Amino acid sequence: MPLNINGTQNARPYPFLAPPSVPLVYDLHYPPTSLRFPSSSPFAGCRYEFLRVPLTPERHRQIWLISPDFPWAFDISPSAGEEVVTCLDVLSTLHMAVQTQLN
Repeated sequence: MPLNINGTQNARPYPFLAPPSVPLVYDLHYPPTSLRFPSSSPFAGCRYEFLRVPLTPERHRQIWLISPDFPWAFDISPSAGEEVVTCLDVLSTLHMAVQTQLN
């Protein structure tokens, strides 16, 4: 999934989230703090804290995530105490977005 960062689309996700890594299957209805990795995963036993890594090797302070699966874009910034956008920031932002009631 390419990311649109400062008008460019050449940034790639941190290797943890990028193919050919193990896919992350996660239900956005639940908060990221509920995330558990299956026993078949090389990350078995790890919890959501494992996702507090920079989203991209470039360590961006803000990203704009665009997906054909959503009718809107997501403006993602670092969470409190973080200097760069992390994988956990992305999941948290997406979780909050799907909880918002559409009028």
